[in-house]
Amino acid sequence: MEEDGTEYQQVSEVVVGKERTKFIIHTKVFRARSTFFKSALSTSWNLDQNPVEFVDVDPGHFSKYLTVAYGGTPNPNFEEDQRFLELSDIYILADRLGECTCANLVMDAIIEHVQSPAHDVPDWSTTKSILTDLPTDSCMHRLMVDAYCATTSTCQEVRDDAQDETASKFLVAVAQVYRTREAEVSNDDTIKHAFTRDIRHLDRVRYHEHNESGPKDDCVGCKPPKEDG
Repeated sequence: MEEDGTEYQQVSEVVVGKERTKFIIHTKVFRARSTFFKSALSTSWNLDQNPVEFVDVDPGHFSKYLTVAYGGTPNPNFEEDQRFLELSDIYILADRLGECTCANLVMDAIIEHVQSPAHDVPDWSTTKSILTDLPTDSCMHRLMVDAYCATTSTCQEVRDDAQDETASKFLVAVAQVYRTREAEVSNDDTIKHAFTRDIRHLDRVRYHEHNESGPKDDCVGCKPPKEDG
């Protein structure tokens, strides 16, 4: 990114939601960070420099996404009981925009939230509302499958909803995880602690996405911890 401040001189308009709420973003900043904006804000694609429109996006979600993208921290002032949903909304939008730096930053905050002893794994109704429009190979889907595999009792809610397509695909993914881990675990206690062990001590990269605008080499969460001394 340029160091003379010119990346902040050119701005673009983004129109969001049915109410057509207007936002102003710095063109070069978001063209560099997001594969979507790289195309949408290119001079060859948008010759007339028309506003970028997101009719199906909640303006509140877009505003929170900008707060995280500009601020570099996934900790806006969310109510604690809404934190998981708020972070998930930002993650899904950032992922849709191909903005991996923001998406991975928020994903790490979601992981920390779910890991915290003060929070339970979200109930199926909440989880379903997040996963309904996501592909089964998405990082968010993978995270929630692993979380449910760590708390076996929560899967009963999903089984009760098994006629639903989202629930059916989720149960198939859960079953695949159990089959994979079957040879590795010998008792229920090991299964219950597998999620925390996997996230904290094995491979957080499992829940990260990378692309040309957010390469793995630049991902803070994917860098190995510094050795003491």
